[in-house]
Amino acid sequence: MTTATTAEATAGTTKNLSVLRDKKGSQLSEILEASPLSVLSATESSPVLQGVAVATQALLLLSIFLLSSLGNSAVIIVIIKHRQLRTVTNAFIMSLSLSDFLTAILCLPFSFVMLFSKDGIWMFGDRFCVANGFFNTCFGIISTLTMTLISFDRYYAIVRQPQAKIDRQKATRLLIAVWLTAVIFALPWYLLASTPSQIHKRGFYHCMYVFHSGTSRLGTAYSICLIIVCYLLPFSLMCFCHYNICKTVRLSEIRVRPVTTYAYLLRFYSE
Repeated sequence: MTTATTAEATAGTTKNLSVLRDKKGSQLSEILEASPLSVLSATESSPVLQGVAVATQALLLLSIFLLSSLGNSAVIIVIIKHRQLRTVTNAFIMSLSLSDFLTAILCLPFSFVMLFSKDGIWMFGDRFCVANGFFNTCFGIISTLTMTLISFDRYYAIVRQPQAKIDRQKATRLLIAVWLTAVIFALPWYLLASTPSQIHKRGFYHCMYVFHSGTSRLGTAYSICLIIVCYLLPFSLMCFCHYNICKTVRLSEIRVRPVTTYAYLLRFYSE
């Protein structure tokens, strides 16, 4: 008799727990349906809002294209046309302007057309995808390394002057090294792999090199070398140069300010 009563109590408790679980599950589903995530998905599925987003991105890309192409071409023409502007610093600036100009001419048009692509599918074939990935990577590396050279030029001119100086021959060799390094890192080495990886990733407005680290060591090694050599190391060097430049300028202001203040007071009271 006691065993039967215990079994009935256990069955009743289990039934109550299942009812509570069902109620909590229904309440949770209602909360999720009313959450911002569901609103966001509904927003993304709205054709009107998608059209507004595409139009905004297209206007932004068009503005960047016009400003980059016209502005950088003007900088290049002015430096080439005026002989007195052909300095080491302006050579670095012209290299940076050239890479940005080529990015605007060779990369942004593909991104602009891809805005109107259905489901983010690349429409220009694998060869143009490889070329687009090469140009994106190459010009990005050139811009980063050239900005590092500009930082070094300012560092030598302000901090190390007159002990060290970048002359024209050294600047030419540095620029050649920058462009060669960018070309080497931007080459599609993954095409040499026995199992080539995916060329274009759906949903991206440009082609980049997509590696599968789980199936090939080439992708991991390439990514690590690219990030360290072309981004982390230049960023560290730029931070070092600008820190020392700011430190030198601040020390020079501390040394000059008392003298100038004293001279100003003498001239004020003498009048």
